This record gives sequence, structure tokens and C-alpha cells, in this order.
Amino acid sequence: MTWNYTQVLGLSISWNADNGLFISKDKTIPYQNQVELDTGGYFVPGTQMNARYPTFNIFINGTWLNNGAESYPLLTYNDIIYFPMTWKFAVEELGLSIKLDEKEDFFIERPKESEN
Repeated sequence: MTWNYTQVLGLSISWNADNGLFISKDKTIPYQNQVELDTGGYFVPGTQMNARYPTFNIFINGTWLNNGAESYPLLTYNDIIYFPMTWKFAVEELGLSIKLDEKEDFFIERPKESEN
């Protein structure tokens, strides 16, 4: 979950070493219909990649998340948070819309203000 993605999805994100990671819906972030893709990463085929459980607290909408008890936990890899776009997190917690079309393309979007 990079900064660009959080902004286009209307999510406020902050982190500090004492308290951990805070993710929440934020209706004050202006609506955007385009995301600037983060293309700085790389992948070498055949290379093993190891994501890890975060070693810090996580709060979603101000509520502590028992990440270790989640069926689909948040993970970290190269200092990026990988956030599972499950119904629980995306729709129920963050108020996003998700769908999978007949070609199995995944869509996620922030409802426009009039739809909230």
C-alpha cells in the first residue's frame, strides 16, 4: 500500500515507531479517478521473495488489529505494507467498492462523496 494508492482510495495513513501503523477512511482527501502507478520495484524470475508479519501495532479506523489472528494478515516486504483486499478490510472497514469481473479482473475504487 503505497502513498499514491492510499490517496486515490481516500485513506489516511501514518506510522510512528512508538505506536505503529494507522490506516483510516478520510473523506477530506480530494476524490481522484486516476492513480499514478508506482513502478520503482523490480522482480527477477526465480528469486525467492519473503514477506513478513509486521513487527509493529496496526490500527484500522482507530481500532487495534490482531494481525496474527487474521485469516489474511497484513504483510510487509521491502518496507511496503501489503494489505489484503478482502471484503472485511476493503468494504466493511474502509468503505471501498470491490468486484471481480467475468475475466477475473479485480477492481477496487473509492465511492464518490455522493455515494458515501
